[in-house]
Amino acid sequence: MRTPYDRCYSSKFLQVGYSQGMSFLAALLLLYMEPADAFMAFTNILTSSCFVNFYRMKMPEVKMYMYAHEKFFKEELPSLYSHFKKLGIHPEMYMVKWIMCLFCQLLPLDCTCRIWDFFFLDGDVAIFRTGLGILKLLEKDLLKMSFEQIAYQLSHLPPNIDEDELMRSVRSVQAVSNRKLKDLLKEASSVYRKQGSKNENP
Repeated sequence: MRTPYDRCYSSKFLQVGYSQGMSFLAALLLLYMEPADAFMAFTNILTSSCFVNFYRMKMPEVKMYMYAHEKFFKEELPSLYSHFKKLGIHPEMYMVKWIMCLFCQLLPLDCTCRIWDFFFLDGDVAIFRTGLGILKLLEKDLLKMSFEQIAYQLSHLPPNIDEDELMRSVRSVQAVSNRKLKDLLKEASSVYRKQGSKNENP
């Protein structure tokens, strides 16, 4: 059954349409808000953050955010970064899913709500701090794992993860800041623009 919100969304985000991950965001908003308020919050998230690029799977925009994550990762957790590189674990294998559902599909509800508070306060930078905070929390175990084990672990986070411990890990991340994120996205844009020019003019 279609609602007025369906028509509003369709007219405002015609080029986006429905994308996997949206339902998790909408469901969490509806837990705490009336439908009209939830709809407004949802559209504000799409228009004021990186989400629209991921839901449209716009390239190279998505690659730019993955580029930024890799730079932060290398600075914050060099040993785990090297381990991932050695095994061929790429950011697209876990971060895209984490971002598109804003961690709803991965974390217990209480943890997710605290991460969302952080996101509403700090914006996109909170996503990258949270991603590194999760990796930091699991680092000791991940360093012992194989490719297959890591791939599974990053898509099935421990169900008993402690929210206070997670938030301490997130807050301890030093590599990520709004200024650095902005600079890295600008740097990534230049990198991928040059690559595009080379491909057009072999």
